[in-house]
Amino acid sequence: MDIQQLLKIEEATLADLDEILEIEVRAYPVPWSRDQMMDVFNQKVIRLKLLMDGQLIGYAFVSIILDEGHLLHITVDPIHHGKRLGRYLLEEVLKLGDTHQLATIFLEVREGNTPARALYDRIGFNQVGVRKGYYPCKINGREDAIVMAYTVPSDTFNFQLS
Repeated sequence: MDIQQLLKIEEATLADLDEILEIEVRAYPVPWSRDQMMDVFNQKVIRLKLLMDGQLIGYAFVSIILDEGHLLHITVDPIHHGKRLGRYLLEEVLKLGDTHQLATIFLEVREGNTPARALYDRIGFNQVGVRKGYYPCKINGREDAIVMAYTVPSDTFNFQLS
């Protein structure tokens, strides 16, 4: 059976918080705290969860202001890395561009997160800046964030001469 047949995207709810936090701790050396996660659930943020055969294995949080999206967080459980599930989840996030008529989707990624940066490059994100000391680290205290932007394809400027 094709793995994509087992995958489903749904809205993440507060009932998913404990499972999300378990994945968060496995995925990051400095994970988001329960309070930080609660902030996401208390704000107007699009919260997606990735299910495989009914089990929560990933999540993404996107803030939308006017015609811009900001990918606040995207994570796939490390036990499922290497299966292209991060790309699958990211492509679902990019579909929000059409749904919400976005012009651009922004994100920050750790400078040292080579696999994620490579994925964002392949998908079509471009580096637009650096945030010095943005991420906390267990070693050396802080790590820079690379700010990336994805321009959502649009038919707005396409026209035909008749």
